[in-house]
Amino acid sequence: MNIYIEKALRSEESNLLWLCSINALELSEKFSLLEKYESVDEIFDFSRHDKINEAFTLRVREILKTSADSFSEEKVRNELWKKEAEFISCKSEKYPTRFYEIDRPPIGFFAIGKLPDDYKPSVAVVGARACSEYGVNICKSFAGELAAAGVQIISGMALGIDGVSHKACLDAGGKTFAVMGNGIGTIYPRENSLIYNGILKTGGVISEYYIGSQGIKTHFPERNRLIAGLSDGLLVVEARKKSGTMITVNRTLEQGKDVFVIPGRIGDPLSEGCLELIKKGAQLVTDVNDIAFALKEKYPDYVVYRKDADSQYSFAPAGTYNNSTSKNQIKLNLIDLTENEKKIIELLGAAPVYFDELVMKSDLDYFTAFEIIEGMKGKGIIKDADSGRICKALNI
Repeated sequence: MNIYIEKALRSEESNLLWLCSINALELSEKFSLLEKYESVDEIFDFSRHDKINEAFTLRVREILKTSADSFSEEKVRNELWKKEAEFISCKSEKYPTRFYEIDRPPIGFFAIGKLPDDYKPSVAVVGARACSEYGVNICKSFAGELAAAGVQIISGMALGIDGVSHKACLDAGGKTFAVMGNGIGTIYPRENSLIYNGILKTGGVISEYYIGSQGIKTHFPERNRLIAGLSDGLLVVEARKKSGTMITVNRTLEQGKDVFVIPGRIGDPLSEGCLELIKKGAQLVTDVNDIAFALKEKYPDYVVYRKDADSQYSFAPAGTYNNSTSKNQIKLNLIDLTENEKKIIELLGAAPVYFDELVMKSDLDYFTAFEIIEGMKGKGIIKDADSGRICKALNI
């Protein structure tokens, strides 16, 4: 289990909200505190009694002391309610399971609207802010086709390719989700206010930053790891060699996910980053079917093989796929669980667990536990997570 999640799970929900709502601390400082202390409860208690380790700067200690003394859970939740926002901690059933694959998963975040469905394909779309007409048209085409096939579109609502991808998804009747680098409830940039409001009709907005936090430069690299975390792969449409897009690419590769790149013209500054990625082994894509082929094993219900169309894989139109592992079906599978299967489910908490840890805690022998777990995977009740761990396939 990730050490940050493990410590957060030991903590009270109110204390998680407290730490996540402190705008004066950077995320790196919050993670440093989690590395030093055993839980957020301990950080809160030490802050109130002015006992935070002197290895932390005076500034950090003063911020913690002041915020702990003045914190009111009721006040914070009321402020979120006014923004129609909510706090989602890693203890919540709503917490996206995809976040467990991140090196530094959020211990909590703020959201307005819906969250991406863990059991549907998601593709992040990023690229240049000052994009070309070619980039706009290509982005509209790809994002629109993906959305029409039921693929969720994740982006950062920045000017340029981000905004184009969100709007193309909305125009196609799809669901799109924006991960912000500023405080929840603030539309940034203002030019994308119509897109923002459109997103909230079917999708949602996510931010690690509390109300009032400014979208400063250091927030966006942190934001980019969440964009990568919520997606099954990243589509790059126009990127300079040195850009924020390349940071998102690195976060995606760190998480072991696919990077899809649309090629551009040699000599065009907006294509330099894309061509460099292709040279380094990123997947060159020329149509949406290339992405469908890459996701066919993970989402067999969403991808079809067409012999009458040059024998290639493509996404099925949204609503026509046979989602054999739907949430309702998985819930039905729970009715007939054996006692040992119920024991395994009880041992799987909010975060993924290593196989050896499950065996040890279940008091089952290795081979019996292996057979039971493999059988439960076949039923769609549990699934493999990263690093050899296992997690629930549904929030149950």
